[in-house]
Amino acid sequence: MDIELATFIDNGNLKQYTQNKIHSQNSVYGQFNDEVKSIDIGAWEVKYIDDLDGGYLYLYLPAEINKSIGGYGEVTEFLVRNQNGKLVIVDWYTGSKDSYDFIVRGENVKIHNPNIWNESEWVMELDSLEY
Repeated sequence: MDIELATFIDNGNLKQYTQNKIHSQNSVYGQFNDEVKSIDIGAWEVKYIDDLDGGYLYLYLPAEINKSIGGYGEVTEFLVRNQNGKLVIVDWYTGSKDSYDFIVRGENVKIHNPNIWNESEWVMELDSLEY
């Protein structure tokens, strides 16, 4: 399952990680017939953080995923920046237990570096951990 990510993500490293994340989660959960019926967004937060590159937005988005049988809650954090006149995701993390991010990037990660996907040493280390 491939999704065209260019509308949302400019960074090639983050695009590749996101595709890996989608494929991994689809292989884990895709075989179940317990489809998502609705997603309820909780009390979200947004902060503007100024930096040398023109600033970025931090979004905290709690969600309740309702399925045919049961459901679960998870929080996703996003960093969004204006790049070339377009708002793009520069990092995102979903920290629910057993999530791809939780397993690959670590537990309780707080995202705060909009340039992290440009840091080749960190990206190479992360590539070695992905499955």
